[in-house]
Amino acid sequence: GSTEEAQQNERRDALKRLAVAGFGMMQVMMFAVAVYSADLADEVLDPTLLKFFRIVSLLVATPVVFYAGAPIFAAAWRNLQTRTLGMDVPVAVAAALAYGASLYNALWSGAGEVYFDSVTMFIFFLTLARYVQMMVRHRTIGLSDALSRQLPDHAHRVEPAGTADVP
Repeated sequence: GSTEEAQQNERRDALKRLAVAGFGMMQVMMFAVAVYSADLADEVLDPTLLKFFRIVSLLVATPVVFYAGAPIFAAAWRNLQTRTLGMDVPVAVAAALAYGASLYNALWSGAGEVYFDSVTMFIFFLTLARYVQMMVRHRTIGLSDALSRQLPDHAHRVEPAGTADVP
């Protein structure tokens, strides 16, 4: 029915977001490992190459933050509108601040750290956790629907005068 179709659409949308987050995280981590390896080896990375890594990381991290992270930001916004403080509010604030600081350092300052790897990894793991939670919820709903279909339409109630059918 419509519930099953809605669940299938929700699953498809969540899987797309998970794929974008996972792919983006892997790509950003490749560039981050190059920068971290140079730091660990006490070598100075060519500034042009460093800027290139930062810009490419920005380009890859942007869809992860704004597409895969959209449900997190939407839930945080709903929490703020209802004046409640759920888990999504501090998560969204942290992701936005890390992305914003990294954006500033990558494009304008040219110095300081960038956290595109951390932001994409954080969003990937949150998206993965939400996907697993959704799958468990769908399975539970399916099991409860199956159980409710097993219930008979009426029951026989034993009374002193005999039995009576009741809904």
